[in-house]
Amino acid sequence: MVLLIACFWTGQYYLLKKNAASLTIFILMVLAALMLGTKAGLLIAVTALMGVFAVNFNKIRLSHKIVLAMLVIMLLIFLANWFWEVLFPMLEASFQYFTSKLINTSLHGYFSLLVSGRDTKLMEVMAHLEVTNYVHLLIGGWPISLYMVEMDYFDLILLFGIPIGSLLFYFYFYLVITSLTKSSLHLLFIALMAIITFLAGHVIFSMLHAPLLASYIVSSSSPEERLN
Repeated sequence: MVLLIACFWTGQYYLLKKNAASLTIFILMVLAALMLGTKAGLLIAVTALMGVFAVNFNKIRLSHKIVLAMLVIMLLIFLANWFWEVLFPMLEASFQYFTSKLINTSLHGYFSLLVSGRDTKLMEVMAHLEVTNYVHLLIGGWPISLYMVEMDYFDLILLFGIPIGSLLFYFYFYLVITSLTKSSLHLLFIALMAIITFLAGHVIFSMLHAPLLASYIVSSSSPEERLN
Protein backbone atom coordinates (compact mmCIF):
# COMPACT_ATOMS: atom_id res chain seq x y z
CA MET A 1 0.00 0.00 0.00
CA VAL A 2 2.89 2.34 0.76
CA LEU A 3 4.35 1.72 -2.72
CA LEU A 4 0.90 2.21 -4.27
CA ILE A 5 0.74 5.69 -2.74
CA ALA A 6 4.40 6.38 -3.61
CA CYS A 7 3.99 5.38 -7.29
CA PHE A 8 0.84 7.43 -7.85
CA TRP A 9 2.08 10.38 -5.80
CA THR A 10 5.35 10.60 -7.75
CA GLY A 11 3.44 9.98 -10.99
CA GLN A 12 1.14 12.88 -10.22
CA TYR A 13 4.13 15.01 -9.26
CA TYR A 14 5.77 14.21 -12.61
CA LEU A 15 2.63 15.17 -14.54
CA LEU A 16 2.63 18.46 -12.62
CA LYS A 17 6.34 19.33 -12.97
CA LYS A 18 7.22 17.48 -16.21
CA ASN A 19 10.96 17.62 -15.56
CA ALA A 20 13.75 15.04 -15.59
CA ALA A 21 14.07 14.90 -11.79
CA SER A 22 10.40 14.10 -11.20
CA LEU A 23 10.50 11.50 -14.00
CA THR A 24 13.53 9.83 -12.39
CA ILE A 25 11.81 9.65 -8.99
CA PHE A 26 8.68 8.15 -10.54
CA ILE A 27 10.66 5.48 -12.43
CA LEU A 28 12.54 4.59 -9.22
CA MET A 29 9.24 4.08 -7.39
CA VAL A 30 7.96 1.85 -10.20
CA LEU A 31 11.16 -0.21 -10.02
CA ALA A 32 10.74 -0.50 -6.25
CA ALA A 33 7.23 -1.89 -6.77
CA LEU A 34 8.54 -4.44 -9.28
CA MET A 35 11.26 -5.49 -6.83
CA LEU A 36 8.58 -6.64 -4.40
CA GLY A 37 8.17 -9.71 -6.58
CA THR A 38 4.46 -10.01 -5.75
CA LYS A 39 1.25 -9.83 -7.77
CA ALA A 40 0.31 -6.59 -5.99
CA GLY A 41 3.72 -5.06 -6.78
CA LEU A 42 3.45 -5.95 -10.46
CA LEU A 43 -0.11 -4.63 -10.60
CA ILE A 44 0.93 -1.35 -8.96
CA ALA A 45 3.87 -0.84 -11.35
CA VAL A 46 1.88 -1.61 -14.51
CA THR A 47 -1.15 0.48 -13.47
CA ALA A 48 1.02 3.46 -12.45
CA LEU A 49 2.86 3.37 -15.78
CA MET A 50 -0.45 3.13 -17.66
CA GLY A 51 -1.95 5.97 -15.62
CA VAL A 52 0.96 8.30 -16.31
CA PHE A 53 2.14 7.41 -19.82
CA ALA A 54 -0.95 5.91 -21.49
CA VAL A 55 -3.94 7.73 -19.98
CA ASN A 56 -2.06 11.06 -19.84
CA PHE A 57 -0.06 10.53 -23.05
CA ASN A 58 -0.91 13.95 -24.48
CA LYS A 59 0.31 15.73 -21.32
CA ILE A 60 3.85 14.33 -21.55
CA ARG A 61 6.57 16.28 -23.31
CA LEU A 62 7.72 14.87 -26.63
CA SER A 63 11.34 14.99 -25.45
CA HIS A 64 10.46 12.85 -22.42
CA LYS A 65 8.66 10.34 -24.63
CA ILE A 66 11.74 10.05 -26.82
CA VAL A 67 14.11 9.82 -23.87
CA LEU A 68 11.92 7.20 -22.19
CA ALA A 69 11.75 5.12 -25.38
CA MET A 70 15.54 5.33 -25.79
CA LEU A 71 16.09 4.31 -22.18
CA VAL A 72 13.82 1.31 -22.55
CA ILE A 73 15.64 0.20 -25.72
CA MET A 74 19.05 0.68 -24.09
CA LEU A 75 17.98 -1.23 -21.00
CA LEU A 76 16.65 -4.08 -23.14
CA ILE A 77 19.96 -4.29 -24.99
CA PHE A 78 22.44 -3.84 -22.15
CA LEU A 79 20.51 -5.80 -19.53
CA ALA A 80 19.71 -8.79 -21.74
CA ASN A 81 22.59 -10.79 -20.29
CA TRP A 82 21.66 -9.76 -16.75
CA PHE A 83 18.07 -10.82 -17.42
CA TRP A 84 18.99 -14.38 -18.35
CA GLU A 85 21.65 -14.83 -15.68
CA VAL A 86 20.01 -13.10 -12.71
CA LEU A 87 16.41 -12.05 -13.28
CA PHE A 88 15.19 -15.12 -15.15
CA PRO A 89 16.08 -17.54 -12.30
CA MET A 90 14.27 -15.18 -9.90
CA LEU A 91 11.19 -15.11 -12.14
CA GLU A 92 11.37 -18.89 -12.48
CA ALA A 93 11.44 -19.26 -8.70
CA SER A 94 8.45 -16.90 -8.39
CA PHE A 95 6.59 -18.89 -11.06
CA GLN A 96 7.27 -22.14 -9.21
CA TYR A 97 5.99 -20.58 -5.99
CA PHE A 98 2.76 -19.40 -7.60
CA THR A 99 2.17 -22.71 -9.39
CA SER A 100 2.72 -24.53 -6.09
CA LYS A 101 -0.20 -22.56 -4.70
CA LEU A 102 -2.40 -23.64 -7.61
CA ILE A 103 -4.76 -26.25 -6.18
CA ASN A 104 -6.06 -27.41 -9.55
CA THR A 105 -6.81 -26.05 -13.03
CA SER A 106 -10.47 -25.29 -12.24
CA LEU A 107 -11.84 -21.77 -11.94
CA HIS A 108 -11.65 -22.04 -8.16
CA GLY A 109 -8.02 -23.12 -8.41
CA TYR A 110 -7.07 -20.02 -10.41
CA PHE A 111 -9.09 -17.78 -8.09
CA SER A 112 -7.30 -19.30 -5.09
CA LEU A 113 -3.99 -18.61 -6.82
CA LEU A 114 -5.03 -15.01 -7.50
CA VAL A 115 -5.81 -14.34 -3.83
CA SER A 116 -2.83 -16.44 -2.62
CA GLY A 117 -4.99 -18.96 -0.77
CA ARG A 118 -6.90 -16.38 1.26
CA ASP A 119 -10.17 -18.04 0.23
CA THR A 120 -8.94 -21.15 2.07
CA LYS A 121 -8.33 -19.02 5.17
CA LEU A 122 -11.86 -17.68 4.88
CA MET A 123 -13.31 -21.19 4.63
CA GLU A 124 -11.33 -22.26 7.70
CA VAL A 125 -12.70 -19.29 9.66
CA MET A 126 -16.24 -20.18 8.55
CA ALA A 127 -15.64 -23.75 9.73
CA HIS A 128 -14.55 -22.42 13.14
CA LEU A 129 -17.65 -20.23 13.29
CA GLU A 130 -19.82 -23.24 12.56
CA VAL A 131 -18.29 -25.01 15.56
CA THR A 132 -18.41 -22.00 17.88
CA ASN A 133 -21.12 -19.48 16.98
CA TYR A 134 -22.21 -17.54 13.90
CA VAL A 135 -23.09 -14.61 16.17
CA HIS A 136 -19.61 -13.22 15.37
CA LEU A 137 -20.92 -12.40 11.89
CA LEU A 138 -23.55 -10.16 13.46
CA ILE A 139 -21.76 -8.51 16.38
CA GLY A 140 -18.10 -9.19 15.54
CA GLY A 141 -15.57 -10.02 18.22
CA TRP A 142 -13.60 -12.59 16.22
CA PRO A 143 -9.93 -12.62 17.38
CA ILE A 144 -8.40 -11.55 14.07
CA SER A 145 -5.10 -10.85 15.81
CA LEU A 146 -4.73 -14.62 16.05
CA TYR A 147 -6.11 -15.49 12.63
CA MET A 148 -6.69 -12.91 9.90
CA VAL A 149 -8.20 -13.70 6.51
CA GLU A 150 -6.07 -10.83 5.11
CA MET A 151 -9.01 -9.61 3.04
CA ASP A 152 -9.96 -6.32 4.62
CA TYR A 153 -13.72 -6.51 4.09
CA PHE A 154 -14.03 -9.95 5.68
CA ASP A 155 -11.66 -9.03 8.52
CA LEU A 156 -13.82 -5.97 9.25
CA ILE A 157 -16.92 -8.18 9.36
CA LEU A 158 -15.23 -10.66 11.70
CA LEU A 159 -14.03 -7.86 13.98
CA PHE A 160 -17.12 -5.60 14.00
CA GLY A 161 -19.93 -7.71 12.51
CA ILE A 162 -21.65 -7.40 9.14
CA PRO A 163 -23.63 -4.17 9.83
CA ILE A 164 -20.81 -2.08 11.33
CA GLY A 165 -18.04 -3.72 9.28
CA SER A 166 -19.85 -3.02 6.00
CA LEU A 167 -20.46 0.60 6.99
CA LEU A 168 -16.80 1.10 7.94
CA PHE A 169 -15.65 -0.38 4.62
CA TYR A 170 -18.10 1.82 2.69
CA PHE A 171 -17.26 5.05 4.51
CA TYR A 172 -13.52 4.44 4.26
CA PHE A 173 -13.66 4.34 0.47
CA TYR A 174 -16.34 7.02 0.37
CA LEU A 175 -14.01 9.43 2.18
CA VAL A 176 -11.10 8.58 -0.12
CA ILE A 177 -13.21 8.92 -3.29
CA THR A 178 -14.82 12.22 -2.26
CA SER A 179 -11.56 13.69 -0.96
CA LEU A 180 -9.50 13.06 -4.10
CA THR A 181 -9.97 15.37 -7.05
CA LYS A 182 -11.62 13.77 -10.07
CA SER A 183 -9.02 12.55 -12.56
CA SER A 184 -8.22 9.39 -14.51
CA LEU A 185 -5.08 8.85 -12.42
CA HIS A 186 -7.01 9.02 -9.15
CA LEU A 187 -9.69 6.72 -10.55
CA LEU A 188 -7.01 4.12 -11.26
CA PHE A 189 -5.58 4.65 -7.77
CA ILE A 190 -8.95 4.03 -6.09
CA ALA A 191 -9.68 0.96 -8.24
CA LEU A 192 -6.27 -0.53 -7.51
CA MET A 193 -6.61 0.26 -3.81
CA ALA A 194 -9.92 -1.63 -3.72
CA ILE A 195 -8.38 -4.62 -5.54
CA ILE A 196 -5.45 -4.75 -3.12
CA THR A 197 -7.83 -4.99 -0.15
CA PHE A 198 -8.69 -8.47 -1.49
CA LEU A 199 -5.37 -9.48 -3.09
CA ALA A 200 -3.06 -8.43 -0.25
CA GLY A 201 -5.13 -6.98 2.58
CA HIS A 202 -3.76 -4.73 5.33
CA VAL A 203 -5.09 -1.59 3.61
CA ILE A 204 -7.72 -0.41 6.07
CA PHE A 205 -6.05 -1.94 9.14
CA SER A 206 -2.57 -0.53 8.49
CA MET A 207 -1.58 2.52 10.52
CA LEU A 208 1.68 2.81 8.56
CA HIS A 209 0.20 4.12 5.33
CA ALA A 210 -2.64 6.20 6.86
CA PRO A 211 -0.61 9.45 7.21
CA LEU A 212 0.87 8.88 3.73
CA LEU A 213 -2.60 8.46 2.26
CA ALA A 214 -3.81 11.61 4.03
CA SER A 215 -0.77 13.54 2.73
CA TYR A 216 -1.37 12.24 -0.79
CA ILE A 217 -5.00 13.37 -0.67
CA VAL A 218 -4.07 16.83 0.64
CA SER A 219 -1.30 17.31 -1.93
CA SER A 220 -3.64 16.19 -4.72
CA SER A 221 -6.27 18.81 -3.92
CA SER A 222 -6.24 22.39 -5.11
CA PRO A 223 -5.20 25.23 -2.73
CA GLU A 224 -8.87 26.25 -2.42
CA GLU A 225 -9.91 22.71 -1.43
CA ARG A 226 -7.11 22.50 1.16
CA LEU A 227 -8.53 25.54 2.96
CA ASN A 228 -11.88 23.77 3.21
